[in-house]
Amino acid sequence: MARRPARAEPAYDDELEEDEEEILRELQEEESEEESEYVACPVCNGRNRSCRYCEGHGDVHPDDVGPILEARREDKTKKLFLGIGGALFLGAAVAVFMIVSKGGGSGDTSGGGSSAENGKGETATPGAAKTKGPATPSTRDESVAAELVEMRLDLKFKQYQKALERAQATLPKAQDPNQRRNIEMVIEQARKGLGQ
Repeated sequence: MARRPARAEPAYDDELEEDEEEILRELQEEESEEESEYVACPVCNGRNRSCRYCEGHGDVHPDDVGPILEARREDKTKKLFLGIGGALFLGAAVAVFMIVSKGGGSGDTSGGGSSAENGKGETATPGAAKTKGPATPSTRDESVAAELVEMRLDLKFKQYQKALERAQATLPKAQDPNQRRNIEMVIEQARKGLGQ
């Protein structure tokens, strides 16, 4: 049998081909090293495609694990403080609303009795049955209470002259001793504000 003649090799530089192959090998090795260096995301463990810590890749560089965990702790702390702050704000807003809806926090009781009464003439004694007490006649005037709220707003906005005039005009109408005492306090505060 006759041997076939060997194929003629194309004419090109062997060194260039070897350099290209070597460069390709090095690139492949670097890629495989980089892939082997990554670890699963400590937050989502590679399962959450919308994870903002690993940007949906599922894996992170080991050097980034510490900062990611620290950032997550800070986020949780911020959420906790925002939640507590929101709850406190909401509680304060409800308390202010309750005080304003009852006619102000001047120490007036809406039922005309003591704080042990619930406003219906019934005493709230712990452990005892509720009994109806005598109805306490109230001398509290709602128009005076409304004027008192306006006076306090005038004091708050430093309109002392207006508060003083309103208090002096309302004082003769007040029959309730608590309302009279509150109006006298407004007059005293307004005079202090005016420097009298």
